[in-house]
Amino acid sequence: MLYAHIWNGDTIRNRKIIFSPLYMGVFSLIFLLGFIYFFSPEKIQYTVEGYVYSESGEVREEVEVELYGEFQLNPLYGKGFRGQVNIGDKEFFLTTYGHDRTILLDRLKGIPYSYTMIELTGRSRGKIIFTPDYTSFSGKINQLQWDLEDAVNIIFAVPASELEEAEAIYRDFHKN
Repeated sequence: MLYAHIWNGDTIRNRKIIFSPLYMGVFSLIFLLGFIYFFSPEKIQYTVEGYVYSESGEVREEVEVELYGEFQLNPLYGKGFRGQVNIGDKEFFLTTYGHDRTILLDRLKGIPYSYTMIELTGRSRGKIIFTPDYTSFSGKINQLQWDLEDAVNIIFAVPASELEEAEAIYRDFHKN
């Protein structure tokens, strides 16, 4: 008799009512975990060889460039980077402060990601531009003390091992 009651139509409808919130709860939990995973920061740290040169020709050398920090995905702005870049023995903090264009419009137009560089131990500032995958970048630092008595404007490009390579990368990034 008990088994006959389980197959009664009313009981099946009641089970659907009980299981519907359960299915919605499981679906919501999976969605929430996917959302958290998708928007959680991704830490990076890598070192690559780059080339540094000055406009006046006083500085021309291959240097080690280290990029470390984290990517933060924003639904409106896309992937943003928060961290530091070390060029040789100089450390720079990267920020989007001081840009005249909006990040959202830059992303939609396909303009490479640009950041303002602020030297941590000095007063030099510059601009750095990244490819969307952050594997190649180039920039210019104003009035940097680079193993010289006088401060010079330094241009750098990554990955590059020769002056011609660095100049070509810099021109490609800064043609706008």
